[in-house]
Amino acid sequence: MHTLRQFLFTLADPEGLTRQLGKIVLCRDAAGMPEYAVGNSAIVFRVRHEGRLHALRCFLRPMRHLREIYGERLLERELYLYNTPATGEWVDVVLDEWIEGENLREAIHRAMNLLFRHESLYLHIAICKYNQKKHVQVKHLPHSLNAFFIAIGSGDEVCVLPHNTLKNNIYTGLVAIEP
Repeated sequence: MHTLRQFLFTLADPEGLTRQLGKIVLCRDAAGMPEYAVGNSAIVFRVRHEGRLHALRCFLRPMRHLREIYGERLLERELYLYNTPATGEWVDVVLDEWIEGENLREAIHRAMNLLFRHESLYLHIAICKYNQKKHVQVKHLPHSLNAFFIAIGSGDEVCVLPHNTLKNNIYTGLVAIEP
């Protein structure tokens, strides 16, 4: 098993720690922090190699079938990773083209923000209706909003659930069900 810290230590000054790649430079953000993403037993670093941006995929544990998955992009035993200040081992990495655009983390964050805005609107409307009339009534919302959530109110509690949670729901807006 390898750690993010080990890779960051090696990539901070990789001079002489690669076999074929030669000089690679770890890209940093405006605050000087290394640019990387961690997930699914790998870390993907944004690096500059031969004047171009690349994705350097490093694995947190030994992985099988890397050659079948990555083909020629796999560089076996390419990067020297320190285990202690005096010892280390050569590990496999994958060098890939860096593709600009929204990454998965950004897409999820954007979707969650959008979802939260819709949920907050529905919850706000449900609470207002409940406070005004002591029960929540059907409220049709603009078409762009009406497919996401329904609000279920009972007593002092209002709960917002995904629209498809209730079967046979005939409303496309805000629906309240009281016992």
